[in-house]
Amino acid sequence: VVARSQSVRRTVAVSAPVPAARTEPPMAQTEAHLLARAITELRQQGDPRAALSTLDQYAQHFPHGVLEAESLRARLEALVEINDLKTALSLLDGKTTFTDPLDFDLLLTRAELRASAHRCGEAVVDFAQILEARAPRSMERALYGRAICLGRLGLDDRSRADLITYQQEFPLGSFLPEVKRLLLGQEVR
Repeated sequence: VVARSQSVRRTVAVSAPVPAARTEPPMAQTEAHLLARAITELRQQGDPRAALSTLDQYAQHFPHGVLEAESLRARLEALVEINDLKTALSLLDGKTTFTDPLDFDLLLTRAELRASAHRCGEAVVDFAQILEARAPRSMERALYGRAICLGRLGLDDRSRADLITYQQEFPLGSFLPEVKRLLLGQEVR
């Protein structure tokens, strides 16, 4: 009986399936999961610092990942949320190509950050690029932003022309009260 019992154990041990080796990275380390976690921390949990920490992990594990552009957008959103505008601007200053429709959102963000950093000359160039491309989601803010920057640069005639264009193209625009005030002659600076 003892010999038979040992024989059964050996048969069971030999015939039992061996668990397959894990070839995929653990779920917490996949590119999409890390980005999703960062976005959840940022937008649902309201914790931009935790999101930045997760985005740092993402950058470490996937330095040139397929979701790199989305990671940049989430990082910028988190940096703006914690009011680290200098770091946000430094990330965008290095970006030279804006061709995708979503890229115009980044270009607009860079233009606005440049304007808030008193770099209106550079901001005007960014705003002009958006306006020339007629990027639909960005037109209103770009026209207003350029008008403000032109005024700060002392180019009052050009600033006024943009304010008039804004008033005509966006008669219900969110900046209309300020545009009207500026057109009545109050200083832009």
